[in-house]
Amino acid sequence: MFSNLDVVEILKLGGIGLAFLLALLSFFILRREQKTEQPRKPILLSMGFFMVFSLIMLVITVVSDKATAGAALKITFGNTALNLFEPSVKSQSDLSSNDYFIDSQLGIAFKKPSDKWTKVKAGRTMEELLRISGLTESVDEIRPQLSRNPYGQMLLDIDFFFFELPTEALPLVYTDSAGNDFINSIIEESRNETPYEKFRSFYPDSMANLMGEDSIHRVYDFMLENEMASLRRDLVGIDSLRITERFQLIAYDKSLLAPHVSNLTLPGFTNIFMQIFGVSMEKLVASENGILMGSSITMDNMKLDGKVQTVTINRWVYFTESDSHFFLAEINHCPQLQSNVSYWDELQEVLESLTLVKK
Repeated sequence: MFSNLDVVEILKLGGIGLAFLLALLSFFILRREQKTEQPRKPILLSMGFFMVFSLIMLVITVVSDKATAGAALKITFGNTALNLFEPSVKSQSDLSSNDYFIDSQLGIAFKKPSDKWTKVKAGRTMEELLRISGLTESVDEIRPQLSRNPYGQMLLDIDFFFFELPTEALPLVYTDSAGNDFINSIIEESRNETPYEKFRSFYPDSMANLMGEDSIHRVYDFMLENEMASLRRDLVGIDSLRITERFQLIAYDKSLLAPHVSNLTLPGFTNIFMQIFGVSMEKLVASENGILMGSSITMDNMKLDGKVQTVTINRWVYFTESDSHFFLAEINHCPQLQSNVSYWDELQEVLESLTLVKK
């Protein structure tokens, strides 16, 4: 019956294959023992232990495989982690308005936050969202930039919802020494690309004799420091930013896409979003109906709450879709805010409660 059994191929299945072979071996021993005229009790007892061992091996393998799969499908920064999840799909009648914030027109719902947070607030247009986020310098630029883009109208004319802690958001402010090891290495490399000798070569000897070497060197130092300061500010990319624990959900209407890109998929939308808004993500996990991305940035010598310190901002962004909309949900966490751990737990719970409402 098992003469054509390929043991090597079975063992390639891992622990499950090994457990199967052990159970099969028990079966062979049992069948052979049944043919004896006088069953041998020690053999039967040993075989029983052997079968139990095979079963235990199978259970351990299944649990281990599930744990490994779960560990692979999550994004972790420091002590905070977020698992990839599938959005629920429910009818509105299955959701309690006491527990869920529901927008039946957009077809989206999520758990209401506790009283520790503000009420869920709503808004429209990307410009309004930028103002609320404190990115006022980008407000006047974004619509002209995207007006001719085939994805532009969908990205600009959005619906969004958010809640945050009721305490005033703390300002994160740039200082002249802000940066990290990566930024400092770029600045040092740029500094070395413009040595004094190269700068000096632009001055003819007649002018150098007139100005004096010390004066030329002072001009060089002044121009180089200004150039490096401008480069540092550009690399940090933050002049001022509001920092708070926050949940944010944005809905993008697919009907606003230009006709020739109307078949945009969820991975395609995620890629377009990252390209247009210059979003950089370090980690990504995905399933059929959801894409989870994460980034963590640490900056030294930033001013937070009036104190110059090292600041880390962890960001998780989740993309999903319905037939009519793409959805982007985002939560941020800054360990330096010293928020209660339960705040982060609740943000995670709200994000994982994301539900597509059947119409």
